[in-house]
Amino acid sequence: MSIPVDSRYLQVLFEGHGMSSEVLDGWVLPEGRRPAIRAEWYPNRNGFSGVFNVRVLMPDGQEFQEACSGMGTGDDGIDDGFVKFTENAFHVLLAALWGRDQEEQVCTEVLATRDGACTAYLGPFLARGTAHFPPELPERIEECIRQASLPAEIHWLRFFFGNDDGTFTFEALNNGEPWDDGLRALEGCAWTPSEHYYTVRTFMVLRRVAPG
Repeated sequence: MSIPVDSRYLQVLFEGHGMSSEVLDGWVLPEGRRPAIRAEWYPNRNGFSGVFNVRVLMPDGQEFQEACSGMGTGDDGIDDGFVKFTENAFHVLLAALWGRDQEEQVCTEVLATRDGACTAYLGPFLARGTAHFPPELPERIEECIRQASLPAEIHWLRFFFGNDDGTFTFEALNNGEPWDDGLRALEGCAWTPSEHYYTVRTFMVLRRVAPG
């Protein structure tokens, strides 16, 4: 069961970048128009954590989602998930969807894919715990994007790796769906097992470049 997150969480973020907003049926509309954004909190059954889930509604009605784990119960868990969202995905979305320069947080470049050129808004790699970061990871992800079929006008990509006492977890999502090409890029890196839990994740948005 989800719990709606107070719209002020998101409104404050946009206000910090000089953007006023309105709230309509639970959706925050920066500068009074779509894309609109909202968030829900999904507490886990363990009672000690949950998922801070962010939804973005595009002008054409298409909806995208991004989720961040949060540690704690009630407001503590929401606060933790919110902070994780602000550290990475928010800056990418602000640049890709609302055209706000985020050069200190987001790398923007044009990438040639099999389906044409895309402007890529690349968030930083975020680590939790004492992470062992494979130096080839950024290059493998970029090469994966160049070789993949990405025909939509917008793609919403998330990569996640977790190490739990030497057991690896890999996740790659393309518009919220499991993405085999991205998964192979992650699995092809030289990850280091450790008895200490650690994670590495990154989030990015690709937007089709109009011909001509």
